[in-house]
Amino acid sequence: MARTAMQLIARVGLRQSEEQLQHDAQAYWTRDALHAPNMFHWRGPEGIPDDAYDRMGARNVERFRRFAAALDFPTTDLRILEWGCGGGALLRAFAPHANQLVGVDISPESLDRSVTELAGTGVPFEPILVTVEDPEAARDRLDTPVDLFVCINVMELLPSNAYGLRMLRLAHDVLRPGGMAFVQIRYTTDDTASRPKRAFYRANTAFMAAYPLDEFWETCQRLDLIPQLLTIEPREEIIGDRYAYYALLKPEGGTGPQD
Repeated sequence: MARTAMQLIARVGLRQSEEQLQHDAQAYWTRDALHAPNMFHWRGPEGIPDDAYDRMGARNVERFRRFAAALDFPTTDLRILEWGCGGGALLRAFAPHANQLVGVDISPESLDRSVTELAGTGVPFEPILVTVEDPEAARDRLDTPVDLFVCINVMELLPSNAYGLRMLRLAHDVLRPGGMAFVQIRYTTDDTASRPKRAFYRANTAFMAAYPLDEFWETCQRLDLIPQLLTIEPREEIIGDRYAYYALLKPEGGTGPQD
C-alpha cells in the first residue's frame, strides 16, 4: 500500500531534487535491490531463467545487426562498451563481434557476475565500477575510444531525464569518430501515466526517465550523436512496455555537443 501511495503521489507531480534522486538510486542498486536478482538481469532461478537470459542478449544483438547492415557499420573486431551491464547477458551475446568488452555498472555484484559469464568467451573484459554521482569516472578510466556504446534496459532506471542526457554526453565522449551508440529508451505517450516520475526512486524505479520519441531524436542531434534509425517495441518479454531503440552515429569531425 505504501508503494502504491508513493507511485500515485509521484504521478501527480511531486518533485525531489536531483541530488536526492541520485542518492536514492545509488542506495537502491547497491543495497535494496540485492534481494531481487531479476532487476539486475542476473542469470539464475531467482533472476532470469537460462532461456530468457539468452533470448534477451540475442534479441538485442540482432537489432544491432539490422542497424549495422542498414548503415554499413562494421560488426566484427569491435571494442564494445556497455553502460549498465548487469549480469552480462548482452555482453555475452556481443562477444563474437568484439575484440574487447568493457562493462560499466554501479553494482560490484553485477560486475562480478559479468566476469563469470564472460570468462569462457575468450574476449578480454574490463569491468568498471562507478557511482551514480560520478559516472564520468568511467570515461576517465578508458585509455582508448570505443567503436560501439551500448545502453539497453538502463535509461528508464536513471534518476531523471536530465541525467539521461548526461549519459549521452558520456557516450559521445567515449566513442571514436564514426562510432555508434545503440541506445534504448522508454518513450512517453499521450497517457499522463507514461510521463517520467520525479520522486520516490525505490517505488518508481523503472519509470524515472522517459522521453517523447521526437524530443529524444532532436536532443541526440544537439549532442552530436546523429540519429540514423529507430525501432519501436510497444511490449517486450521480461522488461515491460513502451521501448524504442536508436542507432546514433558520432560524426567524423563533428562539432561536439551543444548545450
